[in-house]
Amino acid sequence: MDEQEKRDQHKLRMDRVVRWDNYRINQFSYTNNLFIGLNLAFLGFFISQSGFKISCNCFLLTLQILTGLFLIASFLTGVITVLNRLKDFRKTAQLTKRKKKKFEHEHNIKSYSDIGTINSDIKTLDSEMKKYGPQTWGLLKWQICTFSTGTIIGVLYIIIEINACG
Repeated sequence: MDEQEKRDQHKLRMDRVVRWDNYRINQFSYTNNLFIGLNLAFLGFFISQSGFKISCNCFLLTLQILTGLFLIASFLTGVITVLNRLKDFRKTAQLTKRKKKKFEHEHNIKSYSDIGTINSDIKTLDSEMKKYGPQTWGLLKWQICTFSTGTIIGVLYIIIEINACG
């Protein structure tokens, strides 16, 4: 394989990586938005089914409160996930710009007098970036778990409430 074929193969593989990264980012956003939407829909359904009344039965009241708390926690976690991702994208953009400047300086395309600051920024941003990905995935998992728990408790409440009062 000659040098041109190697470069072509490398470009092909890099294009695949970029394409699959885009798929991953889009699917993550879709999943987060889906659970925020489902959360709000079920919260509305739960409130309409409970008729805005607080149960006199201690057990049912506990189920009502737990449902509300878990669904609110899920919604807030979803919002925090979105904000964390926005911060991640902003830091990634800053890192990309610094790396571009470093490349330009190293390859004599453009000279920067503050190359030491640029290199320092790259190291700082690199270390910061390592925390955002795991945080974001952890938040999404927490969002899904709290939504699922709230939904299960809410359905249980509705079933008991219908059978007890029906």
